[in-house]
Amino acid sequence: MSILEEDFRELSQRLTPELSQLNGKSILLIGATGAISSYLGRFLINVLQTKVASFQLALTARSEESLKKYYSEVDKSFFKCIFLDVKEPFQLTGQYDYIIFAAGNADPKNIVNNPLDIIHTNYLGLHNTIEFAKKQTKTKIVFFSTREIYGMVSNKSVIEEDDIGVLNPLNFRSCYPEVKKLCENMLECAVESYANLSYSILRLAHIYGPGMNIKNDGRIMNDLVEMTVNGKGIKLLSDGSAVRAFCYISDAVTGIIKAMLVNENKAVFNIANETEAKSIREVVTLIQEIFPALVPSVGYAQNSNANSKGYFFTSRTELSTKRLESLGWKPETSLAEGLKKTIQSYL
Repeated sequence: MSILEEDFRELSQRLTPELSQLNGKSILLIGATGAISSYLGRFLINVLQTKVASFQLALTARSEESLKKYYSEVDKSFFKCIFLDVKEPFQLTGQYDYIIFAAGNADPKNIVNNPLDIIHTNYLGLHNTIEFAKKQTKTKIVFFSTREIYGMVSNKSVIEEDDIGVLNPLNFRSCYPEVKKLCENMLECAVESYANLSYSILRLAHIYGPGMNIKNDGRIMNDLVEMTVNGKGIKLLSDGSAVRAFCYISDAVTGIIKAMLVNENKAVFNIANETEAKSIREVVTLIQEIFPALVPSVGYAQNSNANSKGYFFTSRTELSTKRLESLGWKPETSLAEGLKKTIQSYL
């Protein structure tokens, strides 16, 4: 059994009550070739294949080529393929109970090289989604946002969904969190304007797992996995003192589905695993313990600031997940187990 098959079986068992609510429903997943969205898309296909639930599924991608990276020919018999550029007005038909907007690239290199595209993809993509959704009988838009929208939150050790922080609009790196904030406000305005619409906003934090891009991505976990898989040792551009709390993707998808199905017109959830906050140095040590043969050496720079334009630098503040936990959610996958699964999936 593959890593994904094992994950999907566990997810189906974990989400049995929620998946039963999808019977007879229809789901549109916009941007189905991202790291999180492709995992979610393949899980929903697995649910259909194993007959755990029966619903209509449509996935969008920019091209057949991008779709082939994640979905097999067998998979395609279980969903409708739609090829579109989210920045262009949608030429779509059909009724959907849930529209999941997951389009947009968040890797640091893309932010450095094309920050305006980050803005256009999110703003125009969600605008076009709302224009399509407002013609539906009744639909919920599920929006993939980010923990970065909080920016700098003063005098808080734990950030809750109602907290408001500060972002510098004159820092070009703010293009990503600023447009996500704009999109969240667009959803609020849309739901106030159209009685048939509702939303669930998901503020995702440091999600990792099978399917993420590990080729020259720029995000720390992606790069650590790439260096481990290559087997030539790990070399960091920092001293490894920065602390992060990583959430394995199956736990994130559990939260996404629970949040999607919540019976509220407006809902916002932090999705993170704060149970094992560790320094990057500790994460590297853990990887080396699990895969000693693949990490023959470890090198660190002398300072803690990688000084990379693409990274979002704020002091770390814990995210509260109490709101998500009230739905019966909790992280199930330890960092050690998640790292082992992720790296094995690439090997």
